[in-house]
Amino acid sequence: CRDSFILTADGSECTCGAGRYARNDECVECEPGTAKNTTGVDKSDCAPCVDPATSNAERTGCTVCLAGHYRVSGKNGEGICAPCPDGAKCEQPDLTISSLSIEPDRWRTSPESDDIRACPMEEWCVGSSANAPNSGGGDGLCASGHQGAYCSLCDTGRYPDASGRCRTCRANGAGIIAPIVA
Repeated sequence: CRDSFILTADGSECTCGAGRYARNDECVECEPGTAKNTTGVDKSDCAPCVDPATSNAERTGCTVCLAGHYRVSGKNGEGICAPCPDGAKCEQPDLTISSLSIEPDRWRTSPESDDIRACPMEEWCVGSSANAPNSGGGDGLCASGHQGAYCSLCDTGRYPDASGRCRTCRANGAGIIAPIVA
């Protein structure tokens, strides 16, 4: 077989691998937005992807979701592209539920949840970005010093001030009123 071709499983002929077709005596990639998950030489086997999905880099499947959507896993590792949930940002392609950017003043229980809710106090929840893995849910969405559901609890060594913002306790005990024992 020529360099870009492969042998069929039974070794009887040369063909192109998945994601490729024959053109001018060589195997070339299917066009972007099309995919082919079998071996063969016909360009017509490179089927168009259905919006909002597009082809992966290997052109072997329509497994990348376009911006404005994220991949929801299904049975057998297959998935569908779902619209970006309220409170999340899907400005780039190829997102999953765990890589969604969460808007400031929003909170969710974990990176695997699509239930994104508004924080009772905007400054408690700082949100996340797709570039910050592990900050996509729970305490990872909280402002410094905050934790728990809706970032409403203060970390150890902190207390809520009148506005609900968690402040650091003073180490020297200043400001503490203690009864005087006579």
